[in-house]
Amino acid sequence: MQFIVLAGQAEENEAPEPTWADGLATTASSKVATTLQPSHSTSSDMKTGTPNPIWTPDMENLLYKDQRCLEPLKPGNCGDYVVRWYYDKQVNSCARFWFSGCNGSGNRFNSEKECEDVCMKE
Repeated sequence: MQFIVLAGQAEENEAPEPTWADGLATTASSKVATTLQPSHSTSSDMKTGTPNPIWTPDMENLLYKDQRCLEPLKPGNCGDYVVRWYYDKQVNSCARFWFSGCNGSGNRFNSEKECEDVCMKE
């Protein structure tokens, strides 16, 4: 084990303070590394916290019972308009829209209750 005497410990009878370099092999290339002092750290630097989860778009799919709820609103392009309901994931609620009668998205429900039952997060 190697000990390094730091400044202020010049007396020969005083035991040297161990450093982070204890136990490192001393070679020509590591000589400098074994004489460096560790940077100062406090106990507040070593606090552990709750890790932040990483959010991915795939995880959003797990929040909904039915994938239709994630589809964008598409009113279609025909001329037989009727009132339908769609789920707006940005505000977690259902809203009315005019459906043209054909070529819309799957995010289309006959009633507000049906939309809420299928798509609302609890």
